[in-house]
Amino acid sequence: MTPRAKALLQLAQLRHYWAKVRPADPGLGEVTALVERVWRRPDFARRLAADRRYARPFLLMYGALAPTPDGPHRTALARLAADGYLAPRGKSPYLRLETRYYADLAGVAHRIESYGELYESSELARRTLSAAELEPCNVAHTVFYLGDFGFRDPGLTPEARRRALRVVEELTERGVRRGEWDLVGKLLLTQFCLGADPARTPSGAAGVRLLARAQRPDGAIPGRSHADRADGSATPVAFFRKAYQATLVTALASLIITASPD
Repeated sequence: MTPRAKALLQLAQLRHYWAKVRPADPGLGEVTALVERVWRRPDFARRLAADRRYARPFLLMYGALAPTPDGPHRTALARLAADGYLAPRGKSPYLRLETRYYADLAGVAHRIESYGELYESSELARRTLSAAELEPCNVAHTVFYLGDFGFRDPGLTPEARRRALRVVEELTERGVRRGEWDLVGKLLLTQFCLGADPARTPSGAAGVRLLARAQRPDGAIPGRSHADRADGSATPVAFFRKAYQATLVTALASLIITASPD
């Protein structure tokens, strides 16, 4: 999948939660119009399916993040159901969790086990693993999918929640030390999804400062990390490829964490 197609999926996810927390925001209309135009183009689904290894997960995301109820994405969702993709067979625990989250978001029937069972099968629930042995993005997205990016209780026991937060804080501290902007943005949102205020945890406050220093006046984060940032000679295309992911992650985290309750 091209960087542009991946960026559009991430933009659609930002639009989805933006509409939930600030539906009257004037800027939302422009983003929604762009996503609607792209989602109705037949070639967009073909681009998502270009790499057969990842075609079905990306098409499920495409169906789940559609900005309108009707459109070409309905065909993609029907094909996934007919192909048996919305069943647990052959999937890792993480992929089953991801599939359930997006299938629920799309409103389509599936045969994936409950979120509680999926948590118990996850790496995060394995008490024999230390934070250093866990894959940080896997941890972050496990919490995102369990808790709908902060819009529902992730369903953990108090003990499991405390343990998860300790792990996430340790991963955040490590990400800050390494200048990993994209990862730190995800982990700040993960802390929030686990019930913490990232601005009030030591690792979270350090993460906020890290991203504030990295952010340009136009709002962009110039790369996934300090080591992989775009330099001043980057062309607009090269800058986009470096910057889009961390920028959109930071925007999503900021939007959800700072959202005022209705």
